[in-house]
Amino acid sequence: MKLSIGKNFKILCFTLVAVYGAIHLWNSTHSLSLKSRTALLGIKQDFGFYKLEKTTDGREFRWTREYGGLTIKIEKPIIEIPLTTAHPDIQQTPVKVKIYLVKEFFKHKKLLDELTLSKNIWNTYEYDVSQDVGEEVILLVKVNRTWNPLKTFGTPDPRNLGVALGKIEFKDKLYP
Repeated sequence: MKLSIGKNFKILCFTLVAVYGAIHLWNSTHSLSLKSRTALLGIKQDFGFYKLEKTTDGREFRWTREYGGLTIKIEKPIIEIPLTTAHPDIQQTPVKVKIYLVKEFFKHKKLLDELTLSKNIWNTYEYDVSQDVGEEVILLVKVNRTWNPLKTFGTPDPRNLGVALGKIEFKDKLYP
């Protein structure tokens, strides 16, 4: 038995697929796009971070995983980014960190710095972001390796930790 599909049926199927695709393309670039929905609903695009913690002296920080992104508004020309790590083998195997500013949902990504951390101490890094003042961007932090306290020490912490990111601050000028 031979099944024959008519020419009109093929045209109808093609038309339906084309209309379906056109509708979804329109929605993804206009009113239902990720950019317009997050702006309308005030949703921040934060990812790759564990919950907020505090040190014994009250400093707030969040651990990254292998990478973490945080939505921030550039308030002043200089951004201060406090970072530390807790890798137990940091002196033998330093952690490499890349810090980016990302705009327009990853259409534009600017490398701020490539750091090598070889000590488990807090350092604050300053960067000129004067050309981005007033803009909302994603601060993206990537590390070349993480460590796991449960696997390393047997402690009840199963997280894969990259670096700890302290409270982001802004100021008017760089200090030498």
